[in-house]
Amino acid sequence: MSESDKVYTNAEEMPHLPGAAGLAPVVEAVQCRLVVSPRTEEGRIFVKLTVGEAGDVQDVHLLKGLSTAVDSTVLGAVRRLPRFEPGRQNLRPVKARLTVPIRVLRKYPRKPYSRKPDVKPQPVDPAVPDLSDLAPG
Repeated sequence: MSESDKVYTNAEEMPHLPGAAGLAPVVEAVQCRLVVSPRTEEGRIFVKLTVGEAGDVQDVHLLKGLSTAVDSTVLGAVRRLPRFEPGRQNLRPVKARLTVPIRVLRKYPRKPYSRKPDVKPQPVDPAVPDLSDLAPG
């Protein structure tokens, strides 16, 4: 197997969504893309996916599912994930495999994944008067 064909399960830096680290943002991003009915069976599904050297989602497979309808919905949501920051080994992008546990619920709290800004709020300068209450004119 050549070095470019190798798929890491434990790279020095594992793939992650931009602006976030770990699997929790991946699970949230999948759950936000799920459309389930009120009669959907609830439970946990395990999905294995490979993130390519360019950050694209490849080779999505179901490890443990609930039902055919729920499984296909979850797999579709995983395939629609945004581009990842690729995994890195010796500072080079590599293919890496993730196993993601997805909890399927009939209703999710709506908290979509969003990239957190790198901007820190500036402290308020007491020498500058607060003019936010003034009406224009």
